[in-house]
Amino acid sequence: MKLVTETRRLSHGWNTDETRMETNFRMMWAARKSLLRTNVTEPGEPRLVALLLVRVLSVFHPWLMNRSCLFALVLLWIATAVCDAAPVIPPVMTPRSIAPGKSAPPGTSVVLSDRGTNFTLFLPVGWTNTLSSTGLVVVHFHTAPWFAIQEHLRRAAREPLLVFALGEGSTTYRLPFEDTNRFTRVLELVTKELRVRGQRPDAGIVAVDVSSFSAGYGAVRELVKVPVHFQRLRRIVLLDSFYGGLEPAVAGNTNRVPLAEHIDAWVPFAGAAMRGEKVFVLTHTQIATRSYASTFECAAALLGRLGVEASVAKRDEFPAARELRYPLLTHADREGLHVWSYSGDDAESHMTHARRLAEVWMALDAAGVR
Repeated sequence: MKLVTETRRLSHGWNTDETRMETNFRMMWAARKSLLRTNVTEPGEPRLVALLLVRVLSVFHPWLMNRSCLFALVLLWIATAVCDAAPVIPPVMTPRSIAPGKSAPPGTSVVLSDRGTNFTLFLPVGWTNTLSSTGLVVVHFHTAPWFAIQEHLRRAAREPLLVFALGEGSTTYRLPFEDTNRFTRVLELVTKELRVRGQRPDAGIVAVDVSSFSAGYGAVRELVKVPVHFQRLRRIVLLDSFYGGLEPAVAGNTNRVPLAEHIDAWVPFAGAAMRGEKVFVLTHTQIATRSYASTFECAAALLGRLGVEASVAKRDEFPAARELRYPLLTHADREGLHVWSYSGDDAESHMTHARRLAEVWMALDAAGVR
């Protein structure tokens, strides 16, 4: 069972010597952090919370026996991590219709520009309080701004939203962000605009959640290559948005192999997600492409690099696997890494992934994956 294994691994080596209690507290911090990333879903798991607390008691008792209040807080702190843990459930990819709203969305929209690259900044009602407490902004690449704003509101997000709708093709998104300083300038522009509109001077942007659809991955791939941007990025969601070039055929070999550099660029971020340091979500269809590697080919190549094998999605386990038109086929979930493969090889299946942007974010939020 996951929790027992994780608890034994983390508690091994804890010190009972009072002079080394600092080491215990460091390990306790690591235990809670790891348990927050552990899916505790088995029917008997509530009983295991007690086992964990008994283990903690056996370690800390010599020092905390006369400090009952502090001891209770320690137990509560760790137990909260166990009780809060939840699995991330892949959303159902049912087609849905969309259209611009008949009235302006609740909030403020303003178009900003960095050296000819335009983007929309949307500020939902209540954004000032949210940014002050989280320091988070959300960035989306490649859909009409009105749609990205709708999805932002549909998931009840209150963070400032940046939308880049630069045109068609991944090159349209890649080229602007080959300027490795552009994203920093964009965030500086946004920070300046937020302060004009009432943000406290001492509050700033410290983290970024990013999503992209289709060709938008071209920008995201450039961002993950740059250390300062890598550090800022907290969660990445790619909606059928993971393509690459093809390696040249060797000695008449016609096998399609995604270009190594286009896969390797993602490995550090995906690896960090597997360690629970980041969140990386990729949803993809089965749409074949001719002159470049498809999303399902690139997804398989990435999982191969990471040494992760996808599992068949069971109908009795996932509602998404019971969807009639575009069911979930396989899933690969490791800590903060989630690769979800869905049926569908037509244009509507592709568009459905974009139109379920809110559901993907809500799946992460519902599981506390931040």
